[in-house]
Amino acid sequence: MGTLPDPAILSETFSFIGLTPDSHVVAYDDEGGGRASRLLWTLDVVGHHRYSLLNGGLHAWLNDRHRVSNEPVSTSHSDFTVKFDNRVLAEKGYILNHLHDAGVIIVDTRTPAEYRGETKRAERTGHIPGAVNFDWINAIDQTRSVRLKPAEILMRAFTDLKVTPDKEVITYCQAHHRSAHTYIVLKSLGYPRMRGYPGSWSEWGNTPDMPIE
Repeated sequence: MGTLPDPAILSETFSFIGLTPDSHVVAYDDEGGGRASRLLWTLDVVGHHRYSLLNGGLHAWLNDRHRVSNEPVSTSHSDFTVKFDNRVLAEKGYILNHLHDAGVIIVDTRTPAEYRGETKRAERTGHIPGAVNFDWINAIDQTRSVRLKPAEILMRAFTDLKVTPDKEVITYCQAHHRSAHTYIVLKSLGYPRMRGYPGSWSEWGNTPDMPIE
């Protein structure tokens, strides 16, 4: 759960919606941006960097009384070929090799209860050794139609956790939706070296020989 599809399947999917190298993708959802961010992270993985996250998603769009449509949208198919860029992808082997790397910091974006092992969503509970906890929802301003909090507030929250731009940052959650949102937030703040762990705790917590805290 959470792992990436086969490149051939992704190629077919993106071609079906008409994605081309020149397309600028604006993604949104109606649940705070986790699913939209997972799509944008996936675009990063396949080397397509022309994208934006709609701040606040559908909630903000509707609350600002912008127009909506109930009509289906048809697109012309394209021929989009996917090739993974491993520079933004962290798999469990990569994380194991960097657990004690001072230049790498792992960010667990689940709830504090999941992080501490009080909520069980896999065979084992806890978190990846050395990971700091930033609940992804703390980046969202609930009073402003789930838009992101101001950049200076977000920057202070991350630097207080020693999540600083000089480090490579790896984000994970349960299935890399919440953590994809944090990935996109950190990119928007100018963090240059980011990776996402797609398998996240659904893989790590169900693999018996993975170390945990």
